[in-house]
Amino acid sequence: MSDLHAAAARLDDPDLAFTERVEADLAFHLLLCRLSGNPMLVESWQHLEGRIRVAIMSHDADRLPAIMSRERHAVIADGIAGDDEAAVVLTVERHMDVAARVYAGG
Repeated sequence: MSDLHAAAARLDDPDLAFTERVEADLAFHLLLCRLSGNPMLVESWQHLEGRIRVAIMSHDADRLPAIMSRERHAVIADGIAGDDEAAVVLTVERHMDVAARVYAGG
């Protein structure tokens, strides 16, 4: 899982412009899908990635860095490394719930 931790760490690079941070965030999620070994999941993510990018880029950029942080993504990598499937599922569900609420304006 060192690749996943490295992808999460990239999110805290202070030199990243907003668009680069968005791309790093999307890259983390694509890597997560690839590491699942499920080609249908990867294909589904790639199909949605453009729409997700548009949703992120059209949102208030000041609110987004908190949800695109290393901390919020490293916990997913940590959970996978810990090999507790139920905990990982809950962590990813919480991660996506927060993102959905932010992008829905809630």
